[in-house]
Amino acid sequence: MMEKKLSDLPSRALAHSIGSLIVIFLIFMTSWSSFWPLFTLIVAAIAMVALYEYYGLLRKKALVPAFLLGLVFCFLFIFSVATNTFPEVVLGAALLSFFFFFGFGKKEPLSCIATNFFGLIYIAVPFSLFVKIAFSDDGAGSFWFCFFDFGDKER
Repeated sequence: MMEKKLSDLPSRALAHSIGSLIVIFLIFMTSWSSFWPLFTLIVAAIAMVALYEYYGLLRKKALVPAFLLGLVFCFLFIFSVATNTFPEVVLGAALLSFFFFFGFGKKEPLSCIATNFFGLIYIAVPFSLFVKIAFSDDGAGSFWFCFFDFGDKER
């Protein structure tokens, strides 16, 4: 088991290095206010990949993930937070959609509704806050991103 973890080390190190370079690039690009649509799209894409991975874990636990429904609402939620256009309505519509999707004839509907909606909350909400932090009115977004990326790691 330990050998398998160590064999993943080079690919994980490469992925982390590339991810760190992307974060550094994004930190410097947030100083331009016209960059927010592209930044929001990048954040939404990363959040959708994370949600897809979460839904893959649900499938391994014999729960039914709503891949397409969750990914669409993840994207919509992040853009609704970025544009201040009723993100709570998007979350309510997501919960209602999960009820309709899982409520009729699915195995363990309450578990599926809860785990799918939790995934949306667990991933989309924190990622949407990156957009809010990056383009905050006080202009300290770049400082906070540097702190999140470099300041919180144990040395």
